[in-house]
Amino acid sequence: MSLKAMLWVMEEAPVENQGELAVLYALADRADDRGCGAFPSQEWIATRARCSVRTVRRKLQALEESRVIRRGDQDLVSHYRADRRPTVWDINIHDRTHGPGGHDDRADSYDTTGGQIRSNDRTNQVERPDTGVLQTVHNHPEPSKNQHAHFDEFWGIYPRRVGKRKAESEFLRACTRAPVEEILAGARRLATDPNLPEKRFIPHPATWLHQDRWGDEPLPARKPAPGAPTSDRQPRRGTRATDWLPNTPQAHTGPDYTTGHTIIEAHP
Repeated sequence: MSLKAMLWVMEEAPVENQGELAVLYALADRADDRGCGAFPSQEWIATRARCSVRTVRRKLQALEESRVIRRGDQDLVSHYRADRRPTVWDINIHDRTHGPGGHDDRADSYDTTGGQIRSNDRTNQVERPDTGVLQTVHNHPEPSKNQHAHFDEFWGIYPRRVGKRKAESEFLRACTRAPVEEILAGARRLATDPNLPEKRFIPHPATWLHQDRWGDEPLPARKPAPGAPTSDRQPRRGTRATDWLPNTPQAHTGPDYTTGHTIIEAHP
């Protein structure tokens, strides 16, 4: 989650429609500090925005037409299957044609506007002078050496090792949203899942972290390939010797047979 993108949506986004604003908040929750690289699924956005997937599509189209968002670097999702590939969106937080007065030169903190800032090690409480309302802004401390060591552990566990630098950046961000033990446990579950697909279908580690996938349920069981033998399949006709005999001996109990003797009927 980008604090800068979320604050821009809260304070400056030129959006009046509540549905569009909810969708924009969801995108900001998955964007970087520049407002770029957000590619949550439409289903995920619908859950966060409390609306249907169809409504999400309409709101995304409206936001794109009003130039609040634009299509970003689609190479970020090139490893997804084409029929499941999400769209990468960038939020135009630096577009000077938007916002009051047509510029984006706001100060980094409210103290330049006369607001009072009350801070501790983890949060700042900012009192807006125009409303008198306290807003809590979370500070993200610099990553510790332990977090870098934990990333090395994550990198050794995750079943697909590609894009290490970006994965490390996403890992450090993820550590601000969830305990590192929870993230590592999720990576272990994925690596040991008996239904793990081919490596090319496993999400990049940066994508997996970006989407908070460490809480996912186990993968569904894979269906057997067509034609694969199964234990309950019956043998086909023609695979036994008796299937090829023209006249299979049958048990006879008629009057022409007795135990140990053959009765031959004589004809004059």
